[in-house]
Formats: sequence, structure tokens, C-alpha cells
Amino acid sequence: MMPTESTVPKIAVVCRYNQARSVISSAVLARYFPDAKISSAGIDAVDGSPIPESIIEIANNWGIKLPYLTSISTSSVVADLQEADFIVVAENEFIPILTELGISDQKVKSMQDEIFAHAFIPFDPVDYHDNVVSVEIAKAVMTTLQQVRSKGFFPFKNEVEVFIPFSFEDFENGIKRMWDYAQEKNANLLFADFRAPHFSMVQNLSVPIREMIKSTKNGVLEVTLTAKPADTPYVISTRYELDNVEKFVLSSNFEDCISQLADERPLLIITGPAEIEGRQFAEPFLIASHATKSSPLTI
Repeated sequence: MMPTESTVPKIAVVCRYNQARSVISSAVLARYFPDAKISSAGIDAVDGSPIPESIIEIANNWGIKLPYLTSISTSSVVADLQEADFIVVAENEFIPILTELGISDQKVKSMQDEIFAHAFIPFDPVDYHDNVVSVEIAKAVMTTLQQVRSKGFFPFKNEVEVFIPFSFEDFENGIKRMWDYAQEKNANLLFADFRAPHFSMVQNLSVPIREMIKSTKNGVLEVTLTAKPADTPYVISTRYELDNVEKFVLSSNFEDCISQLADERPLLIITGPAEIEGRQFAEPFLIASHATKSSPLTI
């Protein structure tokens, strides 16, 4: 049944300037949930201010189409915010500002809510170096989508949990423990180390493996899942490095793979390390945006 105007979810994302966090987070929501009415705004935004070229470049690199290229202030869309079913704000201090506009705090959640570790909080990237900006925006995407899913919008059939290792040592130490945890939960385990797959580590577990096979369709990277193993928990992995991992993990193709796997039983995901030799990576947080729980696992 097609959604009607009265049943289409109305979801808004609000940050400070509507220049980065809320702009890309709302665009990702619109990509995944085209039937929803998605909007964004900024508490201190100046209407008509151009979105920075650096943010547009990140969106382009991630394959995300921005719906507009200038900022929108919350004061100019008060009625839309009042009518929204759910609003995600970038910082806790924005909630009382919205309530002063007549918006119920019962339908507002902060990206900072339930974040158990300082490293997962998506800070305003305006003053950060370029290579850190994408990481902070990825955290905003992660927390926005997790808040939306945990609120009951667009759920998967079964729970999806994500473990983000901060270093390669965390990754190595987490592999066996994640598989043990998967067996406890009767869950499948996806190794989402797409930047540098360690397929031999997966094979060393001596467990049923379902591979993700890389292919190109009309010049676009896609993956397909091989035949399902026996009806017991298994590991999903790929032996191929993927180009532009951020673009892939935000693709409809990857979302479909997650949905297909979550249809079978609960799904656990272990990403590649978030940092190697001082370099931070955005894709672990983007992968965690598919989680139905509002904070990454710690094992």
C-alpha cells in the first residue's frame, strides 16, 4: 500500500548552521527512505548561506545528492518542525531552543543522547582539518539513522548491532569474541572490513562462510551474496578490496544486503578499524548507521 500524506513520516535534522551535519544526514535519510518527508535546518543558520564546497565534495564522493545548496534557519521553518513526527538535533542544548518554538521535547532526540564514549560524539566540524570533517559528519549520519531506527521508523525484521574497533589490535582481538557472541544470539556475523579484507582471519574461524561477491553494473560497484549456508549462524565476508568504501556502504545495494541478512536472523557487524597510524576513517561510522541500536557494541 502506498503511503498517504497523513501516514508519510516527517523527520527533521537540526544542527547549528545547517552547513554540514544536518545537511548530509538528512540527505542520507532521503536516500534510504524516499517515501518519508525529510528536512533539515540550523539553529543559528543564515538563510541562503552557501553550503561549503568541502561539504559538497564529501557528499559527491559519498554518492549523496544534496537537496539544496544553501542553509535554512529553524526560524524560517517553524511550522514544518512543529508538524514533524521526529526531530534529531546535533547537540543537547538545541532541545530547549526548539521547545521555546512550541515543539514538544517528546519528539526530539539529540545525537549526543546515549553516546557512551566521547569518541562517538559528532562534533561541529567547522573548525576541523579536512580529513577529520568527513569523520565527524559520518558520526552525525550514524547517530541520526540510529536514532530514527530506534524510534521505530523503517525497522529491519531483526536487530542489527555493530562493533567498531578503534585499532587493528581491537579488530584482531574482537574477531573470535564477536563470533562467540553471534552464536550466543543465534545471529549471523558480517565482516565489513571492506577497505582491507582479512579473509584468512575469517577462514581461521572454521565456520560456515557466505561470500559477498564484487561486481560492476552499468559502471557502478555492487555486491551480491552467494548461496546461503546451512540454516545455522554463519559469517559473511568478502575477499576483495572495494574502492570508495564510503560510497558503497551508503548505497542502496548495501542497504538491501543488510536488510536481506536481517530478514533471516539477528545480524552482528564488525567494521574495519576506525583509525590506523593516526589516520581516521569515516566508513566504520557510516556502516554503523545501519544499526538498530543507538550505540556501537563494545566486546
